[in-house]
Amino acid sequence: MNASQQFYENLLQNTQEAKRLLSLGRVKDACDFLDKRFKTKIFTVADVGRYCQEHWGGPKTQSIRNSIDILERYVKLRIAEHAMSLNISQSAIVTGKSNLNLANPALAQQQYMLALAEIEQLRNEVARLKADVQRYMPLTTDHLLATARGDAVISTALEPSAALSQCALEAIRTLLDPEKLRQCEMVIDRHNYLIHEISGNELLNAQQVGSLLALID
Repeated sequence: MNASQQFYENLLQNTQEAKRLLSLGRVKDACDFLDKRFKTKIFTVADVGRYCQEHWGGPKTQSIRNSIDILERYVKLRIAEHAMSLNISQSAIVTGKSNLNLANPALAQQQYMLALAEIEQLRNEVARLKADVQRYMPLTTDHLLATARGDAVISTALEPSAALSQCALEAIRTLLDPEKLRQCEMVIDRHNYLIHEISGNELLNAQQVGSLLALID
């Protein structure tokens, strides 16, 4: 399941407001249509808003943009995935630590959208790892974070059966590998925050990074 599909499924499970679900369904249908129609270029939030307005009277473009954490976020994920499906080399769009190519607005938008998709995939991986930690360890995530800060002391050693699986440990090592992070334009800064280098968005705070590092030390 890709990032937009997972995000959409999570919204369906956690949203009860009928009007919001209706808007989300229309936006998804619009993205599905535009994804098939635009064969050589990426579509935009405005294209989605225009399609929704013409077919159902809304949500309009501004309404989508005002819904930053739901409708706009979903549309931007769809745009990013659409860009990756075109005959565009991802390595040519996002390379190392390169900055946005502001001289080429279309390319800059593709870089930005791809970065958003990478961030979403990392968020999903972190959520999966947190669930793995809670399943395998007799400690709550809050207790684990407190321990990483030095606010709490684990008085008993973990039983062998409570240890993380080798697969989970390997996933954490991959997630925090400097080279892997660099390829996604992510970095653990000097304050131990995991951030996106271009946007500056924070994916994990220092406490969360510390707790994951403690698991693989």
